[in-house]
Amino acid sequence: MSDQIIMEDIEHKFMWNTIINILNDLRENYNLRFQLNTRYRYLIPHPETKEEKKVYISNLFTISELEGCIFKYILNDKNIYLCSYLCDYKFQKAESNSNLANMSCKDCPAKIMTSQFKLCLNGYRTMITHIRLKNVPHLEQEAFNIIVRYCEKIRDIEYKPDVLLRSQIK
Repeated sequence: MSDQIIMEDIEHKFMWNTIINILNDLRENYNLRFQLNTRYRYLIPHPETKEEKKVYISNLFTISELEGCIFKYILNDKNIYLCSYLCDYKFQKAESNSNLANMSCKDCPAKIMTSQFKLCLNGYRTMITHIRLKNVPHLEQEAFNIIVRYCEKIRDIEYKPDVLLRSQIK
């Protein structure tokens, strides 16, 4: 049982639902939000306590930086590797191994790989994490829909059968 991989699926879904909500809000209210400044205050309820916490979001943020901001200020967690619960198991294993660069993703409990390129999550994460929030309102609707769909695919990732999810423990 000590080798059992436990993944945090509840906060993982919270993270990506929050990102999707922020992207939709920016799409609809960008000029209102960034009227006077490059930053605006966004209230996000904590997933467990429901207490609203404020996060200051910059229009210069990438989706990856937004994810890091939510980890830091809402979930109060600074120890998740790459700010991704999908990579948390890797970080925990690496604590005994000082070299993260040599860690392999081949045993990822949530891995979906293409047969040709072996991209994490079929490349969904790679495709969206560098998109800047300031560009979201100006994208064609089809491009915006693809970004949201990729976020949803990351949120709804299926785990391998031997992985124990945090929601199954409680």
